Amino acid sequence: MPARKEGSAVARLLVLVAQELDRRRRDKGFTQAEIAELLGVKQPRISAIGRGVVPRDLQILHDYARLLSVDFAALMRSERAEIAALEPTIRNIRREIDAVD
Repeated sequence: MPARKEGSAVARLLVLVAQELDRRRRDKGFTQAEIAELLGVKQPRISAIGRGVVPRDLQILHDYARLLSVDFAALMRSERAEIAALEPTIRNIRREIDAVD
């Protein structure tokens, strides 16, 4: 299934969540191959998630979080707060880029 490519805040949020899951996987000492086997998917799919390529079927992210004993809803809330905190900085950078063009 193709990955999400939208530039929306939701898509950015999901990329951060996917990358955080990958960080936690490494912290817990799991390989991508081990996670893939436990989730019943192929290793390249887990690799893609680690790079921030979010699958259209979000159930895999939820299952990945559960496998790592991570509260998916709490993770979404924390990453959403991080994005909200960065929005003013992102707007300023966009203004600076626009001014250069």
